[in-house]
Amino acid sequence: MTKYVAALYALCDACGVEVPTNVRNDQNLTIRLAYMCAEKIDELEGGVDTSDATATAADIRTSKTAYAKGHKLTGTFDGVSTDDADATAADIKTGKTAYVAGEKVTGTFAGVDSADASAAAADIKTGKTAYVNNKKVTGTFAGVDSADASATAADIKANKTAYVNNKKVTGTFAGVDSADATAAAADIKTGKTAYVNNEKVTGTFDGVSTADATATAADIKTGKTAYAGGKKVTGTFAGVDSAGATATAADIKTGKTAYVNNVKVTGTSTAVETGDATATAADIAVGKTAYVNGQKITGTGNIQPAG
Repeated sequence: MTKYVAALYALCDACGVEVPTNVRNDQNLTIRLAYMCAEKIDELEGGVDTSDATATAADIRTSKTAYAKGHKLTGTFDGVSTDDADATAADIKTGKTAYVAGEKVTGTFAGVDSADASAAAADIKTGKTAYVNNKKVTGTFAGVDSADASATAADIKANKTAYVNNKKVTGTFAGVDSADATAAAADIKTGKTAYVNNEKVTGTFDGVSTADATATAADIKTGKTAYAGGKKVTGTFAGVDSAGATATAADIKTGKTAYVNNVKVTGTSTAVETGDATATAADIAVGKTAYVNGQKITGTGNIQPAG
């Protein structure tokens, strides 16, 4: 190695200029190296030594310039500084990556962006929570899902409402719950029907209503029973039916009363009881009549007037 080349090597090393291996055999290259070292020296007179800089254009922001190893570099790096970023893996979606404080971080956050959610507290079940527009909302909705309900309007009482398959239904059913009914077929008039314990029953009772009956015990023969006013009554009436009687007022003693054909009759007869009379026909003057023991007797006696 000539002294000139050795000096050039030393100068290039001091200036941070890279020396090709074939510098000995290329005079033009040698001159070029010397010129480059001269430029470097000019830079150093008013700047700094950039021989230890390691950046390349890809390490410098796009369109920005810097010097490295004596060369001016125009940046091609489009990135930004992440030094002020503070996200952790839990803040980044699972499987996604980001740079924080200069380091690449792989996310573990399994959440979603709820910005397009529209539910209000009244749309969420009471006590349950959800995120809407990225805010936690506690539900106040006390309803239930009626999708499995099967009733129709005919199954719901008239004018009452219910939800079936999550739709409001107004009932048209005019019936009643007969679960507390106690009547049996024998309590219902023959041929008539009624519902007892929610089952249809056909009556076998042949009786009649006695609600309009007015008889009392005194109107019913002693020992006999009847129904009046819906109650069973035992009679205390000791009378008889006088429908077969034939007496008239003339057959009844004056002032005395009797029932004939179930009508009360006041007597007009002046007759007397002859049951205690003892006369015979011979005791009665010839041709005269008298009553003895209820029999009319015509006298046969030859009775002379006294004196």
